[in-house]
Amino acid sequence: MSHLKPTLDDIPFGLGELISQGDDTLRARRRYRASMVVAVGVSYAIDTVFLACFYLLGKVMLAVPLGYALAGLAHLLIFGGLHLSGASDRSRNPHLTGWQMTMALAVQLTALTYAPPIRAYFLAIIFVIFAFGALRLTMRGAVLLWLLACGVTIVVLLRLPEPLALTPTSAAVYENLTIGVAFSFVLLRCVLLNYYATHLRLRMMEQTVQLTERVRAAQELATRDALTGALNRNGILPLIDTGLGLVLRGTTPAAVAMVDIDHFKLINDDHGHPAGDRVLQQLVSAMENCIRPTDRIARYGGEEFLVYLPSTDLAAARQLSERLRTSVQQIGFVVGSRSVRLTISIGVTALREHDTVDEAVARADRHLYCAKNAGRNCVIGDEETAHVD
Repeated sequence: MSHLKPTLDDIPFGLGELISQGDDTLRARRRYRASMVVAVGVSYAIDTVFLACFYLLGKVMLAVPLGYALAGLAHLLIFGGLHLSGASDRSRNPHLTGWQMTMALAVQLTALTYAPPIRAYFLAIIFVIFAFGALRLTMRGAVLLWLLACGVTIVVLLRLPEPLALTPTSAAVYENLTIGVAFSFVLLRCVLLNYYATHLRLRMMEQTVQLTERVRAAQELATRDALTGALNRNGILPLIDTGLGLVLRGTTPAAVAMVDIDHFKLINDDHGHPAGDRVLQQLVSAMENCIRPTDRIARYGGEEFLVYLPSTDLAAARQLSERLRTSVQQIGFVVGSRSVRLTISIGVTALREHDTVDEAVARADRHLYCAKNAGRNCVIGDEETAHVD
């Protein structure tokens, strides 16, 4: 029977594809599939024990438990060998679920033919086979095997002269006890299968949550500047685009500010790039302490930063930019063993109804260029450069 424990490569929705396909992983999977075939052998052994009991009770011939045991051994050798050799790797279903079920069904149907008094027991085992197979078979494969099993079972039963009954009505107490215990083990296997199916669903849910977290973390990395922890262009430009949509509908104003560190090249030249990197990190931290929780900062390139100011008109944006400039000017930035003062220049613009993101950012950049030409350490907005725009 197909007593197979699902692994990640069996889980739907492609989660198994996330796992490495290295040689060690492949060998481990082969051994795992082979070990699951051993579980199939254990199931055959359980049935063989009960068949031996029925033989001792005089219900079946000795050939029935012996033949059943040989069938289980053949199942173990055939499918265990296919897994360990790697031959099953080329199959669409590497566990060979359909083939294992087909062999197990053939064994049960053959057994009920040669053991009429207990054929209901073998019919019960068929439920176990399909319960195991349902963990891996596609709906199409399950339906095809169901049709095959039902058709062959009906033909076999119709060819048997005796009516379907497990034992004569005059069965002794010990015979009924054996039958009850045997069916209890059939039920136990079905219960364990249902438990494992629940475990599998929970495992899939856990894997889905983990995958979602990994995707979220990957998206976070893709939108963050690795050095400063601020947003990067990929992170801030979509936010500005959303703000433009609100401006176009006339519901909420918004603005952007382009910030640049004055004479930053001197820090790199005099103290080295590692010191310059630390300054950028300190600046982002200082700027985040000055802006509102709803505002967003992004490293736009080099020592340039883009600040998105939602729900902010030009006057408020200019006021916030001035507060940002004066706050940075008062901070002592640690450069090596020294504390130095830095200044920033800022170009600020309000988002307009028919702007594109590129147009709005370009306008803020032009205002920043004007601030540099005006002597640095100042804020230039739309009103000062109206003749340019």
